Amino acid sequence: MRSTINIAVCVVLAICVQSCASVGQHTRNIGSSKSNIYSGTKLDVTVIRTATGLERTGGEGQDWAKSLAPIAMLDLPFSLTMDTLLLPVDLVRQGVISIQNTDSNE
Repeated sequence: MRSTINIAVCVVLAICVQSCASVGQHTRNIGSSKSNIYSGTKLDVTVIRTATGLERTGGEGQDWAKSLAPIAMLDLPFSLTMDTLLLPVDLVRQGVISIQNTDSNE
């Protein structure tokens, strides 16, 4: 019984963690000129690089990144998938692709 509960908790946590960096970055940057293109994936990679010492941060150290690195590693494939699905929307929002209204009643 206890192992079933542990598995259920792990499944629920995995569902909650899925692409949270992508969703967080896209909702945080609504209406701004900041690029959203693969922003969740970039955030996960930055956390992982900071935790491993490949990327230097300001004066705040790496403790925060070391505690978030396992979550970022789990989230990375889901964020990559979500960012890829949101790529057309991001390209339109950045003005890279324009959608033209083609009215058939001209």
